[in-house]
Amino acid sequence: MLSSGDTFLIPERTDGTEHLYVVLTDPEPGSNRAVCVNFTGKTVYSDTTLVLNVGDHPFITKETVVFYQRAKFLNLSAVEAALNAHTNGIVCKPHDPCDGPLLERIRDGLLRSKLTPKDIKRYCEAAWRVAPAAPERAVPVPTRLNPPIRPVSPRPTQA
Repeated sequence: MLSSGDTFLIPERTDGTEHLYVVLTDPEPGSNRAVCVNFTGKTVYSDTTLVLNVGDHPFITKETVVFYQRAKFLNLSAVEAALNAHTNGIVCKPHDPCDGPLLERIRDGLLRSKLTPKDIKRYCEAAWRVAPAAPERAVPVPTRLNPPIRPVSPRPTQA
């Protein structure tokens, strides 16, 4: 049974290239779905929220990023069925699990990345019991109508 921290190699639907996926949440009871992300080679266009290097995981052989933009729910029952099918045409196999520190770095990156789908981010915040990130606030630019705030000196007290 796949659970948080497990990894598996499975091809992308779009081009058939195999990518290593990481299970980030424990499977939901009943639906057996979980949030998963995949690793991909770093390019000039990559989200660099988390860059992984050789030694971070046995699968990594070059500078790699976590593709937070494609974080998604996967049905782990279907993934396990594919892993157990042992077909010749499609490569789908389990890989070494992530260790605790790497899993935490990947989870932290999912919450920090601006490209993580909002529904995935909200789900993970609830699953990991993390307070939602405060929205970024614009800093007011001082103008004639909105002058900068100056500290007020205390008034001397009379004796």
